[in-house]
Amino acid sequence: MDNRPIGIMDSGVGGLTVARVLRQKYPEESIIFIGDTANNPYGERTSHEINVLAGKMKKFLISKNVKMIIIACNTITFNVQKNFYDEKIPIEGMSLDLPHFENAGSITVFATPATINLHIHKNKIKEKFPNSKIEEMPCEGLAHAIEENNSREKITEILKKIIEKRKISPTDIGIFACTHYPLVEDVFKKIWNKTEFWDPAESTVENSMKKLKKENKKSESYTEDLFYFTENAERAEILVKKFFGNKVSVKNIKLGC
Repeated sequence: MDNRPIGIMDSGVGGLTVARVLRQKYPEESIIFIGDTANNPYGERTSHEINVLAGKMKKFLISKNVKMIIIACNTITFNVQKNFYDEKIPIEGMSLDLPHFENAGSITVFATPATINLHIHKNKIKEKFPNSKIEEMPCEGLAHAIEENNSREKITEILKKIIEKRKISPTDIGIFACTHYPLVEDVFKKIWNKTEFWDPAESTVENSMKKLKKENKKSESYTEDLFYFTENAERAEILVKKFFGNKVSVKNIKLGC
């Protein structure tokens, strides 16, 4: 057994959707979360910038003696170089393990431009659902608007403009390929009310825990959760406490070189 915490990293608050699943399903595990709110959004940055910024968060979490790192961000997961995952502790990115959908005639991938440009989700969907019509929706500015805690009305306006620009009609399935988007799932469902949306957070957590179980590194008892943000921790704290209660620690942190 291993009572050290699990590290979770994201470009901002979106990764809290993954941390929430971990807390709900594995209450004995402790969490150290780092969100790079000072440099958000990552989804419109270059791969080089993403690698540098993500590397700083990884270094911070390793310094906190975590037993594993979960990259709760699709943009980071699929843009970092392969050697990013080469550490003494396991590092798990966002899951591509698509479930079986009853009706998958048409599927839309909602993601940041940096993720869409790689076409990783589209290619994975083609493998599992070769007969599906696949659309890709680069949601420029949406993650940042969510990060800035824009009103539901503003989020709705932004999402509608994105969809109208791409001229894509509602599909059977919508894939949340950005951890920020489940935070406004109600907006997506309001606009595409007959679409089934899939969030890979649960699959990501299960894949992570399988690795810990295999190495006999699950925790016996919970200690504490710590949440760090590189800017505006006070704003992020509202969402953190909504998900994790009032007793958790939320702090601003400046990452080194």
